[in-house]
Amino acid sequence: MKNLQKCMISAILLVMMLCSLEAQHFSAGVQGGLSFSQLDGDQFTGYDKKGIWFGIRGQTSLSSFTELMVELNYVQKGSRFGRTQNSEHKNRLIALSYAEVPVIFRFHKKKKTALFYDLGFSVSFLINEHLRFNRSPKMEQSIADIIPDFERRELNGLLGMGMSFSNRLGCFVRTSIGMSLLYKNENPTDGSQFINNVFVHQRDQSVHISHLRNYHILVGTFYLI
Repeated sequence: MKNLQKCMISAILLVMMLCSLEAQHFSAGVQGGLSFSQLDGDQFTGYDKKGIWFGIRGQTSLSSFTELMVELNYVQKGSRFGRTQNSEHKNRLIALSYAEVPVIFRFHKKKKTALFYDLGFSVSFLINEHLRFNRSPKMEQSIADIIPDFERRELNGLLGMGMSFSNRLGCFVRTSIGMSLLYKNENPTDGSQFINNVFVHQRDQSVHISHLRNYHILVGTFYLI
């Protein structure tokens, strides 16, 4: 709850800053869509963890082709996988819920109603986590043991592109990479045991993780009020 309060205060302060920059060109809106994520360090690849995201934004025009935006979003991240890399049943889940405050510069190829590109960063606050490891209690316990060491605050780099259909409506795709780690093992062990014992031989054993980092893709639409 404290992280969420910090996130909301940060977003409000940044929006007030936008208003003071150029109030006559300030606008606000709502947005949302689907999220696809994975964790670097869990020994699996692919954006298999699906979720939702939604939020609000404030933005101001800096020129005919550029805008500065501040958002406050709820975003679902994490990882979903099976016993092996080729497993069809991805019933093991690390679900992470974040409150995020992105700060984004948007560059339009043409005036407003055209292709645009996004560049920026976000500060994320971990507000909830959930684990589900069917038939793998030792594996689930191993992940649960490191949750208290998860970083509750995270810095992300953002890149994206999209299309404005009008002055109010548009859609976009955005990817983010954690510039800071979600987790780092201060006493790392041989990570190969995590692959060989648990996934290749499909055994329920304790796991050893050296680090975890969030990778994330958002697909969404926005509407300016």
